[in-house]
This record gives sequence, structure tokens and C-alpha cells, in this order.
Amino acid sequence: MTEEQDSSRASRFCWRFLDVRITVPVLFFALLMVLFTIQRLVIYLALEARFSEVPAGDLLMGFLVGLRFDTVVSCMLVVPLFLGLAFLPASVLSRSGFKTLTATYFSGALALALFACITDFYFFREFDQRLDHKTFEYLEYRYLYKVLWEDFPVITAFLILGAVFITVFLLVRRLGLENRSRFTLKHTLVWSLVAIPLLFLGIRNSLGNKAINSGPAYFSNFPILSQLALNGLFTLREAVAGALAHEDLSRHLTLLPENEAFQVVLNDLRRPGDTYTGDPENPLLRVTDTGRPRKNHNVVLVLMESLSWHYIRVMGGDGRLTPNLCDLADRSLFMDRCFAVGSRTPMGVSGTLCGFPDLPGNSIVTRSGSEGRILTLGTLLLRRGYETMFIHGGQSHYDHLQSFLRSNGFSRFVFEEDFENGTFRTPMGWCDGDLFDRAHQEFLAVGDRPFLAVLLTLSFHRPYRIPAGKVEAVDPENWYADMLDSALYADWAIGEFLKKARKADYFDRTLFVFIADHTGGQSGHPISPASYRLPFIIHGPAILGSKGRRVRTVCSQADVAPTILSLLGGTYEHCFLGSSVLDRPVESGQALMLHGRYALAFMDAKQDVVVVPFGSGGRCGLFHFDVPAKMESRSLEAPGARARMEALRRRGVAWLQCADALYRRGVFRLRQ
Repeated sequence: MTEEQDSSRASRFCWRFLDVRITVPVLFFALLMVLFTIQRLVIYLALEARFSEVPAGDLLMGFLVGLRFDTVVSCMLVVPLFLGLAFLPASVLSRSGFKTLTATYFSGALALALFACITDFYFFREFDQRLDHKTFEYLEYRYLYKVLWEDFPVITAFLILGAVFITVFLLVRRLGLENRSRFTLKHTLVWSLVAIPLLFLGIRNSLGNKAINSGPAYFSNFPILSQLALNGLFTLREAVAGALAHEDLSRHLTLLPENEAFQVVLNDLRRPGDTYTGDPENPLLRVTDTGRPRKNHNVVLVLMESLSWHYIRVMGGDGRLTPNLCDLADRSLFMDRCFAVGSRTPMGVSGTLCGFPDLPGNSIVTRSGSEGRILTLGTLLLRRGYETMFIHGGQSHYDHLQSFLRSNGFSRFVFEEDFENGTFRTPMGWCDGDLFDRAHQEFLAVGDRPFLAVLLTLSFHRPYRIPAGKVEAVDPENWYADMLDSALYADWAIGEFLKKARKADYFDRTLFVFIADHTGGQSGHPISPASYRLPFIIHGPAILGSKGRRVRTVCSQADVAPTILSLLGGTYEHCFLGSSVLDRPVESGQALMLHGRYALAFMDAKQDVVVVPFGSGGRCGLFHFDVPAKMESRSLEAPGARARMEALRRRGVAWLQCADALYRRGVFRLRQ
């Protein structure tokens, strides 16, 4: 064979390799990978302060691991383009309609990926998380669209997307697909035998029994780095799959034998005043004797939107924002090591009102299967003859609260449409001042009948709009000035409410409970178990005395209802996954915290914490917590460290496993 023939053959090989059926899908894949990498870099640079404690080596590994998740998404988006080009003859490629279709998909999918990247960036900035099930939950609320329009560059984003779509469409449309293809049947078969396995492997991204999940992202002890490594479209796909399929806990964790899991939880929960009923379906069902005479005190439970420790001076937070809550904490029962069970309002409702630590994915509060089947504080007090009410300045269907609570122990509701004399409204609903004014009127109207009232505030929630003239600006030049002012206003509204309440007849026979539903704002970063820390305050000077008491026992929102019932006295039947903070020794506390579908954290009474990623491939981490929010990573090479981590992991898994079992069986409720 002559040198000229060799050159000709090499030229033909290169020409085949550069065939449009190869170059277009490969180019599309490459553009997607570059786009996702740039977005990850932008997140890091824009939010660099949140990654300040992450070692450079871990950060680099985060970008490398992120390529795996980017590959999954990119391969999925490439498949339609590959199929459309690989198997069709040149005569079809030459048709105007097919060229238009190809250009539309190429440009549309790329624009969609860019839109997801933009959305994911702002979602990450708000929650330190990639797009997940919250994306779909928020879409049903009309206030969201007002917030997006007012607080985010919607017009600019759509102009950019439109420009990208049109530019890419015109470029691809002019490729001349029919003139660039020299594929024969043999070439098609060879290319298919190469590309199809690569795409399959790219989408699966695993050689094991199961396809890739979020587990490999949890290779370090920094949850925020794990989220950076993930891909927003990947996590969104996982959320959709989880919503469509039954949420099987065994998909997330290595479970214990069920009887062993219940025994672990029973050992953690058991108190001298408990008598267990021996129910085989619900081993946690018990009768608790509080050791106190029964008193039908009123209970006003205020779920404070996002007001976590970051905004409260006595917990180590910003001293400018909550003077009323700080003063209240000094004169009340104050639990300063209380932790949220999750990161959204319905999870806070589940923990606080149900004594239930909730489950991965959608909160039980938002599931239709929970209606009429879940024990709540309202259930127990309704049986004692209480008026049970829920008051909120927002929408009645917000997070399914009305349907859930009405079917589970609450008899009276006041929502935004019931505020006849409201003074200031945001896209979320009526301001906190209006909420407390309306609640005060409701309490006056109840008369002598004891009542439980749950109030859910909303002023300290994006879009952070508050009525003028109530508080002075905290720091007008600050990037988060509106947020800071909203926190100060939320505290002001609480102070004004208590001034009115102290003059009312109901005050001396009422326990006022203040607890945040979850962390929020822009100060709760980076994400870690320490960021779940909340204030838990019980105020009732005529009942508890005016001298303050600080309780340093580790607890969670699941302990709120049992603690309230302990103060009300008497005996009560329940199956709460919590117990009274006031009736247990300091060394017996614990807190289970869920980070969506990504991980759980379990803290014991010594404030040691294990973080357990969901899915395979994730690495557990062992930490120690110190107030206000110091999380120190523990070396697993230290003597006994691995055994300690494994013991905590088993306890955390056992708690979540028992909650899941009770919910699946439909037995997290009282005997009929």
C-alpha cells in the first residue's frame, strides 16, 4: 500500500470520525458539561464565605465528583439527539422539517439546562441545597410568583435564555446535516456499538448493582460541599422519582432488624412515669403519668418563621434583632439546645405538634395519607375539652395545613381571608402584627373554656416586607437589610402581643410557647446539624414563676408536645417520639435531624453528632457540637472513634426506621 493510499485512508477515517452524526451529540454533551462546571464554579465564587472551612483538597474533589452527576444529566439529554441522528438516512437528515426539529431540540435543551442552572443557583443561595422536592411544593403557592418577580432578575434571565435559544438554533439549523454525513450502514453499527454502552454507563454511572444516587457526593464532612458536588437537574430527577414511587427507607439506609430498632428507641425514650401498652403494631404506645396534678391551662404555641439562634443574642446570635425574645428567655423556661427536625415549615409542624421527627422527602403533613391518622397535641387536648385553633395570616392550603390539622385534632381555623381588619399584607399574607392582633381577639372571645392556639408567623419570610414606621432600619447599607429589618419587626410584633396579653384575663392561666419552625434567612449557613438549633421558650409567670431557668438538655421539636403536656399535668396516652425535657436527666437527651432526601444527623446528650448520608457510597462523619454553633470534626483514627460513630449511626437509623414503620402501618395515633 502506497503512502498516498495510507494518507487517503487516514483522511477518510478522520472524515468519518468528524461526521455530523458524531460531532453534534458530542458537541452537545461537551457544552452541557462545560455549562454545569461553570455553574458550580459560579456558586462557589459567589458564596465563597460559606466554604471557608472546606480544605482545598476536599474542594477540588467536590468539583471532580460533580463531573459524575453532570455526566448523568448530560447523557440523558444527549440520548434523543443521538437516536435522531444515528439511525436515519441522509435523505431524512436533508429534510427541512428534520433540520428544524434537530435545531429546536439542541437549542431548547441547552436553554433548558441554562434555565435550570440559573434557578439552581438562586435555590442554592437561599437553601444551601440543589433543586429538590421543595421546588414542586412551592409552585402551588401564588405568593411565590410575586416574590420571584419582585426579588429576582426574571426579565434578564428570560432575555438571556431567548438569546441563547435563537443563536444556537440558527447555528445548528445552518449546519447542513445532509452534506456533513458520510455514514454507511457499517459506520452506523460501529458508532452505535460504541455510543449506546457509553450513554448507558454515563446515565447509570455505576458498575454496581444500583445506579448512582447522591451518596458519592457525601465524601467529606462538609454537607455544603456535598451539595456543591451534586447537580440541580440530577437532584430534581431524584425528587420526581421519589414522589412517584413509594419512599422506601431501605433505598436510603442500611436498616436494623425492626425489633432491634424499636428496642433502641424504647431505651432512649423510657421514663419512670411511662407504662407501655404492649401494642405489637405500635411498641411506642404508652401512658405517661406526669407526676403533677392536671391543670387545664391555656396553651399559645407560636411557630416563629425562621427565627433560629442566628438572630437571638442569648443563643450567640445577632444582638440587634430580637430584644423581646431575649428578655423573654431570661424570664422563662428556656431550652437553648433544641434542634429542628427538618428544614421546612411542614416538618416543623410535624415535629412540634405531632412529636414526630418526619421522614425523608415530602413531610407527612403534606401527604394525603396522613389525614385523620396522625396523633397531634390538638388530638389530646381536644379530648380534654379544649378549644383547638390554628391561626395563620397566609393561605389556608399552604403546605396542606388546613386539611392535615382539621382531620387531626384542630377544630377552628383563621386564615388570610378571615382577617377583616388587616393593616399590611405581603405576597405571603398578613403581617405578624395583624396575626397577633387577630389572635388576641380570638383569645378574648373564647371565655372560660381552655384553649390551645397554634400561631404560624410569616413576616420573617421572603420577600421580607414589613409595615413602615414600626422599627428602625438595622443596617440600611447591608446586602440583607430587608431581612434584618424583618427579623427585628417579627420580634417587635411578639413584644407588642405580650404587652396586650398581660392586660387580659387569659394571661395568668396561659402557657406561651415560642419556637422556630426551622432555620432561615441568610445567616443560617453553612448547612450543618448546628444550623438546626432553635429557641424553645415557655413563658407563664403566674404558672411557672417569673424567675428564668435555662435548660441545657439536648432536645428537638419532637419533645415540645410532651414537655407542654408535662406542665399541664395528669396522665395521657400517646406514642410521641419524644419526651418532656423537664423530666429527664441531662445525660438522656438526643435529637434527630433530617436534611431532606440527602442525610440524617443524630446528636446525643454529650453533643456528639453523626451525619449519615442517604444512598450508597456516602461516608458517615463524626463531630462534636458546642454552642453557639461550633462543629468540630472528630478523627476516626482516635481510639474508640469508629465504635462511637457506629453506635450513634445505629441510634439515628433506629429512630428514623421506627418513625417510618409507624407511619407505614398507620398506627401513629391513639387506640380507638
